[in-house]
Amino acid sequence: AEGAELAAELLLSATIHGADSVGVLIEQKLSIVGEYYLSITFDGWHRAPVIILSQMGGVDVEELATEHPDKMILRPVDSIFGLQEWKAREIAAEAGFREDR
Repeated sequence: AEGAELAAELLLSATIHGADSVGVLIEQKLSIVGEYYLSITFDGWHRAPVIILSQMGGVDVEELATEHPDKMILRPVDSIFGLQEWKAREIAAEAGFREDR
């Protein structure tokens, strides 16, 4: 607790990008059950936005793509209709996610 108090004091006295700090939010530490990777980016090859999804989060995405390409789902998003709910569910299921998670 003492270390957290000192860290909060240091943050409150800091100026970040020219702005004074006005508060510090402290949350209870949580147990991490799993880490996932999700990205929506524009892909020039598909000429459309693409979703990249994996249950192997917490790793370098380039490393994931070369070492475990089977664990990475990459799907284009329709530029006219956007990401439909049914398509999002399909992509999540393909990545191994279940509805109860």
